[in-house]
Amino acid sequence: MSEPGGYEPVDPNSPKIQSLAHFVVYDYNDEKRTHLKLLKVLKAEKQVVDGTIYRLTLEVSNGGLIEVYETIFYVKVEEFKRIVPH
Repeated sequence: MSEPGGYEPVDPNSPKIQSLAHFVVYDYNDEKRTHLKLLKVLKAEKQVVDGTIYRLTLEVSNGGLIEVYETIFYVKVEEFKRIVPH
């Protein structure tokens, strides 16, 4: 159990987390004109506020190099996906 207002673990292999991870990588590639490829969600956490804040640790391929990225983003209650820079 997490502390009130803190992040709690989420199954990184759940369909929802996988979908969100693919969305984040696609959006990042579109914005930065890169060609990252999602390999694996290493860690997933969420914090419920007026919506949900997700913190994902992603393993990606970047031109053949394996890199680890952390992303934090907010999903409104109505499931609108918006990336919040950190």
